[in-house]
Amino acid sequence: MKTFGLAVAVIVVSACAVAVADQITLKTGDVLIGEVTERSDDHVRLEHPVLGSLAIPAEQVASVAVDATGQAPVVESPAGQVEAAQVGDKAESSAKPQAARTPKRRLLFAGWDASLEIGINGSQGNSETLNARVAFNAAKEDDLHRWKIAASYHTATSGGDATRNESMAGLTKDWLLPGSLWFYFAAGRIDIDEFESWDFRLSGTGGIGLELVNRGDLEARVRAGLGGRAEFGGDADDKIKPEASLGGELVWQINDRQQLSISSTVYPELAELGELRITLAVDWQLKIDQADDISLKVGLKNEYESGTEGDAEHNDLKYYLMLLHGF
Repeated sequence: MKTFGLAVAVIVVSACAVAVADQITLKTGDVLIGEVTERSDDHVRLEHPVLGSLAIPAEQVASVAVDATGQAPVVESPAGQVEAAQVGDKAESSAKPQAARTPKRRLLFAGWDASLEIGINGSQGNSETLNARVAFNAAKEDDLHRWKIAASYHTATSGGDATRNESMAGLTKDWLLPGSLWFYFAAGRIDIDEFESWDFRLSGTGGIGLELVNRGDLEARVRAGLGGRAEFGGDADDKIKPEASLGGELVWQINDRQQLSISSTVYPELAELGELRITLAVDWQLKIDQADDISLKVGLKNEYESGTEGDAEHNDLKYYLMLLHGF
């Protein structure tokens, strides 16, 4: 009688579990039914009505079907696909995953780490000022290539008169060598500035780089190359000026919320010894919303140019406070 009662209890518990059960399919083809209570990169934990708590290594799991509604569960495969799973031999063909479970797909820059930055401040009353800066950054890396795109627009007015109106766009491409710390690179950039002696400037360089550090929380590399720049419009001479380039960059992920990045490059002119340009950028980011990937960014950029026209300053320093949204 006790044996019969125990069997009935097991059947009842199993039936209740199956009614709202989760389903784990192993790569061996075996299927386990119960309640998924924990998901991580290392394992999936299942509460089985007979076997108890099971910690299944993630590498042995082919798919996980979570049935929270009593209908056809939603299956999450390792590739990230979502589809309706069959429960038993009779699954209703109309049972489909809800739209909210469908992964979001990005048409532009899919697979890129991209962000949009906006910073604006101003005043009205005794003085009227406006300072606005918008920037876009995107990066992508695989075993053979590393891409970086940067673009920005900066405008400022004081007393109704424009004091700054400039924009830039640049692209850097690295060709990685598997198993080696060395890589090749090429970079190009266009600058448009209303308050320079030229209207727009094209510059480019290419050469070789060396990875000094490349780990999860710290990256550091140096680059050396040859290239040139040409300035057009205004008082520019429209000539190509050959340059060398020597620079470095560092990205330090201080913790899960803070990041510090520093980059600097020296561009000595090859035709005019002693003439050079130096660029410097320092940025600190603080993540203020993990879920929506929103960060506060504080930074400065400076470009030193030894050969300036007229009363133009040798240093052009910009500092900013930006709100950054990653996507």
